[in-house]
Amino acid sequence: MKPDLILCDFDGTLSERDIGTAIIERWCAIDWRTLEDRWQNGLASSRDNMTQQWAAVSATPDEIVRFAAAERPRAGAMRFLERAAKAGTRVVVASDGLDLYIEPFLAAHGMDRLVTLYCASMRAEPDGWRLETPCARPDRCRFATCKCAVMEEVLPPGGKFILIGDGASDVCVAERANLVFARSKLLEYARANGLDCVAFETFDEISDHLFGLEDR
Repeated sequence: MKPDLILCDFDGTLSERDIGTAIIERWCAIDWRTLEDRWQNGLASSRDNMTQQWAAVSATPDEIVRFAAAERPRAGAMRFLERAAKAGTRVVVASDGLDLYIEPFLAAHGMDRLVTLYCASMRAEPDGWRLETPCARPDRCRFATCKCAVMEEVLPPGGKFILIGDGASDVCVAERANLVFARSKLLEYARANGLDCVAFETFDEISDHLFGLEDR
């Protein structure tokens, strides 16, 4: 199947680890795990969770940019993006994370020229951090970025799309994808709920599946 669109998650998917969580672990001065548990259990929205956690983040924007730029992509990610571009397939990164760390990561690895990013924004203000969620749809979704809404905006009418993801924010859009590549919590959900998917750990596996075997 040649898709019209590939929708890819960021934290723990395109990046090797969850960079948003790593930032909170390093710089958040409160008991952020209690807030995270509430969010994971569906008792709070992403917006509420991030607003409360980031209110206690002591890092400067420059520190966060340097931290994110030093993080590693998942194995084979750049080769995958280059092969998708060569095949003429658009790749959109849709994330429940923040542009503050995603954009410097993409730029540091030369990925910014190969993807379009949809996510929430975090801005440093004199009185603290300010969260903006232009991709949120609170009437239909508890996440800071509604990936179904992103898909509806960018997918051509009648088009087919592939999802690559790993977590709770990918579940809804996974139900609508023509093909799903899953790992971690999304893979667990798919297997528990009878959702067809292809398990992966590296992007080379996805590349070989979509574009054929390639010598590396």
